[in-house]
Amino acid sequence: QGQLTTNHNGLQRMHLQHVLGFQLISHHSSKKIVIVTSVVLTILSCVATTWFAQEKLSYQSIFNQIIATPEKAINLADSAENLRIIPEYKAHIIRSRAYARLKNEKKALEYALAAFHTDSVQNDSTAYMNVCQILSNCYIELSRQNEAIEYATKAIQIARSQGNKSVEATSMISISRAQNELAQKDKAIETLDQAIELLQGTTDPEEKCTLISLYMEKLRNIMIQEKNEEAINTGKEVEALLEKMEQTGDMQETRVDMHLGYLYTSFA
Repeated sequence: QGQLTTNHNGLQRMHLQHVLGFQLISHHSSKKIVIVTSVVLTILSCVATTWFAQEKLSYQSIFNQIIATPEKAINLADSAENLRIIPEYKAHIIRSRAYARLKNEKKALEYALAAFHTDSVQNDSTAYMNVCQILSNCYIELSRQNEAIEYATKAIQIARSQGNKSVEATSMISISRAQNELAQKDKAIETLDQAIELLQGTTDPEEKCTLISLYMEKLRNIMIQEKNEEAINTGKEVEALLEKMEQTGDMQETRVDMHLGYLYTSFA
């Protein structure tokens, strides 16, 4: 009986030690799990914060704010460049566009030239072409038309080598505007006609939008010159193209309505 009691007590002590040991291990494991979970959540939070910051300071995100809040776009470009989220030349492009929006043409030109002279632009034909377009528009606003034509021509040369008809055509709009400012009215319309011919019959949605811009530019020019019959014919071409683009979904209905509203107002 005494031996049984001893064995029973020993088993109880062993059981108690086992239970206490398991609880102790469980306690420590729980603490470790809590700590590891906390660390993981902190890391994920940091990653998410970094991702959202980079998304907010991405080139396209900042660029989209230029029209509504140009001053904010400039500040964000500074931050994005300092954090090395966007390269120097892209920050300069944003600043140039934003200052142009603020009607500070000298600052706009300053930053466009700064972008132009970076290695990134000089060694990248697409970036070079785009910055040439910006420079052309800056020079037009500063009444330096010959320089505007020079840079638009550079953009056209690159666009042709890449088969980029949309950029080639929009650069021809810049040349046409510069020609208008130089009192070369007929030459300006001739340049637009060449650009329209370049995109005539295109099936590319982006090129169709550029074609609309070309027609609108031509319409403004010929109405100023009071070429009424030609203006009516051009207006009909624009109307037909816009309606077709709405049917095919190449342009949003709101944009179609905006263009048609301008078109009908022009003939009112």
